[in-house]
Amino acid sequence: MSRAVTSSELVFTRQGGVVQVALVGPVTEAAPAPVPLEAEFLGVPFAPGTLLSSLLLGQALNGGLTLPLASSRAFWLNGSAIPIPREDELDAFVACLLARGELPHSAVVPHVLLGLPVEDQSLRTVQRQFQHATGLSYRRFEQIWRASEAARLLQAGNAIADVVVLCRYNDQPHLTCALRR
Repeated sequence: MSRAVTSSELVFTRQGGVVQVALVGPVTEAAPAPVPLEAEFLGVPFAPGTLLSSLLLGQALNGGLTLPLASSRAFWLNGSAIPIPREDELDAFVACLLARGELPHSAVVPHVLLGLPVEDQSLRTVQRQFQHATGLSYRRFEQIWRASEAARLLQAGNAIADVVVLCRYNDQPHLTCALRR
């Protein structure tokens, strides 16, 4: 099962000598995620509000947007062939994307997540910019984040009652429903 996540990820898959490159997420609900036998995955997760400049995040919502291959070792991005990185090359790969200006980050997202005002913009404009940058409304983003945080706390051994309070759920059934979703 895949879980709901608030951020997107660039995923490289190798199976039987075939390579696939996809922009995945965000994902709004848990769903079955089949894993092919003998497939290798390498992911580059992005912080919320970071997106590949040439791609619409909305197209990758709850699924993936497959990027075209230039060869078995490169994929196309904004008209340029970008080499597919190995695991030990991820830092250099991300640095290359940053240098090329391919990973813009929305200035609105950190303000909203920290509860800070965005000057000279209406609430509706901020909401539209947040949704454009993350692929999610703020309300849906917060629901997914809270459920992820609750799952992390429960896995760390915290008592259910404590997690209900810490993650601002009304009661245990509310938490259970959020985790299931």
